[in-house]
Parts: sequence; structure tokens; C-alpha cells
Amino acid sequence: MLRLLVDENLPRSLTRALREVGHEVWDIRELGLRGISDEQVFRQAQELGAALLSADKGFGNVVRFPPASHLGIVVVRLPTDMPVADLCRVVIGALKGLEPDELRGRLCIVRPGQVRFRPARGGEE
Repeated sequence: MLRLLVDENLPRSLTRALREVGHEVWDIRELGLRGISDEQVFRQAQELGAALLSADKGFGNVVRFPPASHLGIVVVRLPTDMPVADLCRVVIGALKGLEPDELRGRLCIVRPGQVRFRPARGGEE
């Protein structure tokens, strides 16, 4: 089970779907924090002890968000016209079987047909 904070740029139905498969999930909108800066979203994830799940590619910037400083960042890079049910299926599939320690300090990029991890030490796996 992962602890995840879902950013406001992902559908609320993803939050529900992640909860249904057993993850502990917070949604930035449910916390009343819609519209806060990326840095504030990042800090909120750390305060919750959660990995961050976002469609904002800015979270892939390892200078702004150094890998060793977080519990994991998952950046969802799927087509904007992808049906929500498909998006939920792809994201849940990408996270399936992951343990918190496997995500800690890593950047995960979810693309159609591809999940890539960048470890804290740099480089792609």
C-alpha cells in the first residue's frame, strides 16, 4: 500500500480508484488547497508522509525537487484526451506491487505503454 497525494491536475476519479485498490490517498482539492504553488504541494506531500502524484511535468525537475528530499514523485504524462477510466487503469497498473521504499527518493514517469524510474543517484533505469 502506498501513501499518495493526488494533485489537482488529475481527475478525482483517480483518487477514488486508488483508494478502492487499497492505497491511502489524499486529494489536494479535498484538503482545501486548490491553487497552491508546486512548492506548497510538494511540502504538503512531505507533511503527509506521502508520495506525490501529478500531471505537472515541473515535478520532474530534479533540481527543484531533489530525489533524496521526498518520498517519491509520480508524473503522469498521458494524452489529455485519454478517457478517464483508461487513465485510472494505466496509473493503477504502473503503481501495482510497488512498496513505499521502492518509490522513496525516486521520480517515476508514467507514459502510454511505459513506466520509467529515475533513482536518487541519477540516471534512468
